[in-house]
Amino acid sequence: MIGGVYCQIPRTGSTLITALLQQRSDVHMPMNSPLIEFLWQTQSLWGNPDFRVELSDPSIFYGREKIVQNMLHGFTETIAPGKIWIDKHWNWAATLNYSVMKEYYPSLKMFRTVRDWNEIEKSFDNTGYKYSKEKLKDIKRVQDSLTLPDDKLLTIEFRSIGNDLPSVMQDLEQFLELPRFSYDFKKIEIDTSILDDLTSPKLHTLRRAA
Repeated sequence: MIGGVYCQIPRTGSTLITALLQQRSDVHMPMNSPLIEFLWQTQSLWGNPDFRVELSDPSIFYGREKIVQNMLHGFTETIAPGKIWIDKHWNWAATLNYSVMKEYYPSLKMFRTVRDWNEIEKSFDNTGYKYSKEKLKDIKRVQDSLTLPDDKLLTIEFRSIGNDLPSVMQDLEQFLELPRFSYDFKKIEIDTSILDDLTSPKLHTLRRAA
């Protein structure tokens, strides 16, 4: 079951939020999910001329919504059977991605972590990681332009994560309609190797507050 999507950009507390949600045995939250790509590949079948004859069957053509929904369900259930899937990808910032997904999951909710732009830049500079400022600005620009109803979008401020993390997690639980869970805030661990290979370990290291 897809319980929500997480639209995030680097240096906004996303690794910490992910690590805490991964403590839950009822939640599956991959560090690097291909769900958006799978969604579009599945969606594109109906516009593929190579399948024109096969898809001309009315039962297939008009059953598209249910077929795609079942394929998405099969995707998540095969990887994490019986768990609530929370998908994390900065591409959820693109309204079109969310809109297409919402066709199959009308009650889909999104949450995002945000931070002052100057603080994001400074945080990147402190890691020594070379990044594209223009690409990051594009991501943030799209994320900031998100306009969804309050009951479909939860915005988490970076400062709130630092000031009162337990309350942030409680608000997130309520928003996603997750059962209450006792998080271990003293021992937060996460395997970020899949992202470290693509970027730099320095970007995903969890640091204990002074």
